[in-house]
Amino acid sequence: PWDKAVCFSAVNVGIFYVGNIIFYVNYDGFSVVFEAEYFEEYIDFLEQYVFPENPADQPEINYLTQSPRDGLEIDSAPLVYGKPLDLMNYNEGFEEFNKKLLAWMEDWKNTGLVLLHGMAGTGKTSFLRYLCSRSKDLVYIPSDLASHIGDPNFIKFLRNNRRKIFLVEDAENVVVSNGHNRTSALQNLLNATDGFLSDIIQCKFILTFNTD
Repeated sequence: PWDKAVCFSAVNVGIFYVGNIIFYVNYDGFSVVFEAEYFEEYIDFLEQYVFPENPADQPEINYLTQSPRDGLEIDSAPLVYGKPLDLMNYNEGFEEFNKKLLAWMEDWKNTGLVLLHGMAGTGKTSFLRYLCSRSKDLVYIPSDLASHIGDPNFIKFLRNNRRKIFLVEDAENVVVSNGHNRTSALQNLLNATDGFLSDIIQCKFILTFNTD
């Protein structure tokens, strides 16, 4: 019989132990036995993916919407976790990159662009979910609204929503230059993150590309 049970309100996760000897974890249908000495290490890894008991503390994901009357707006919804993110599944040096990226996200003395690239299915979206769980400043731009980055009024929208980090997936069609000319979207991104306007707007962008 179980001596004690510690249950977390995450997705199908239960952690139990029998007399301080072993731990049983049920995660997405998989059963794993952990030695007691590694329990704290496992909790440290798992805690960032666990839903808090208080719904008010549950992480949210911000995303861009558009209404006929008000134009572009930022809305939010509860962040639904998937499997825990293991940074070891990414390329060599990714853990160090992740530390630098998280520090950059919190430092509003610096703006700029971050480009994430990799073939489809290599974990870019999972990494973006992980980033959303670490900061309330992130705003996801759906693909059907990404074209608005090139609109003249987009700079005004950024000015009205200072100190935000915008996420754009599959950005090839949005910012890649056609020939020798920059797209209007790329021009707006450069102006907002590296030009004079960056001091006023103070926004950041993280873009993903499906390429090596």
